Amino acid sequence: MLDVTSTFLTPLNGWRRSLLFSQQYNVTEILENFYFLINFTEASSSYPILSRFCSTTFLVERKIEDWPLSTRSKSLRPMISSLKRTSDWQEFWAGASSWYVVHSFVYWLSSKYQAFFLVEDDIMDGATTRRGQPCWYRQNNIGLSAINDGLLLEQSIFQLLRTHFKDKACYLNLVEVFHENILKTTMGQTLDLISTHFGQKPKLELFTMDQYNAIVKYKTAYYSFVMPVSLAMYFAGITDPEMHRQAKTILLEMGHFFQVQDDFLDCYGDPEVTGKIGTDIQDGKCSWLAVVALQRATPAQKKILEECYGSSDPAKVDRVKQLYNSLGLQTTYSVYEEESYNLMNTHIQQISRGLPHDLFFKFLEKIYRRDS
Repeated sequence: MLDVTSTFLTPLNGWRRSLLFSQQYNVTEILENFYFLINFTEASSSYPILSRFCSTTFLVERKIEDWPLSTRSKSLRPMISSLKRTSDWQEFWAGASSWYVVHSFVYWLSSKYQAFFLVEDDIMDGATTRRGQPCWYRQNNIGLSAINDGLLLEQSIFQLLRTHFKDKACYLNLVEVFHENILKTTMGQTLDLISTHFGQKPKLELFTMDQYNAIVKYKTAYYSFVMPVSLAMYFAGITDPEMHRQAKTILLEMGHFFQVQDDFLDCYGDPEVTGKIGTDIQDGKCSWLAVVALQRATPAQKKILEECYGSSDPAKVDRVKQLYNSLGLQTTYSVYEEESYNLMNTHIQQISRGLPHDLFFKFLEKIYRRDS
């Protein structure tokens, strides 16, 4: 699994550290070097990290039905390139050295977007690990300067768009998709912070299913599912509003399903498989498990949650998990997973207007019963 945060920020950190140890340096040279880091005009041949994207065979594949899916759960965004264009690709991207480089850039931008939000999210949550590695802000004494690193990642998205897509018909739509999703994801992060009382004792009275659904919709579903497909559709010349609406409807359902899985795995998943240590209970997150537990709990059980939820005390964390077990939440989750899977299969079959059913079925199969 490619660690997008380290991939994009490791060279930046090396550049920054080189400045600290340099007694003399030229300002113009520094800015030019940094510009190279976020622009990569000749990157496919001279920069090995981008070569890892450009040489990957899945970015070359043009047929949806032959699309090879990665076995890891969170590599959904590479599927951004899986829609076929309705006209000649060579005409669309005249002068490109190879067709797949274009797809590489669109996938690359989507991954940069994810890295930007992961960097900021880990700082706000006080997280320790991300995919089995220390969070970016915890590496090499980076600390809160990682906030600025995240902003650099965000701005590099639009720099790359200007450099490589400004003269393309899809340019404005691509820019608007990123802007719209940055706003939505930020709104979702705000709702998440409010529910956790900004890192203080969580307000359990806010832990309703409506609140949870809003957090998931804006913080996860739009950017993880709707955004990559919207980018692919615009990139492929698909601008029909009804086609975009139908795609968004089913993709929001998948995004909700995906986040419920994440919440379950945070508590019951194997850290060796998931790549992270679950901290939703300690962080006081408005998770699916907590919301369902509050719906089912007796007054005495709610008091346990009020005393223990949001505490980093291992004994209190174990007490919450014991409560989850006594409420049968593992069984409830299994039922939810099967019912949601069957319902989404039905909704995919009802999609019209020429959208490829196979693409959405492959999305669904990829996340169904995942363990990481």
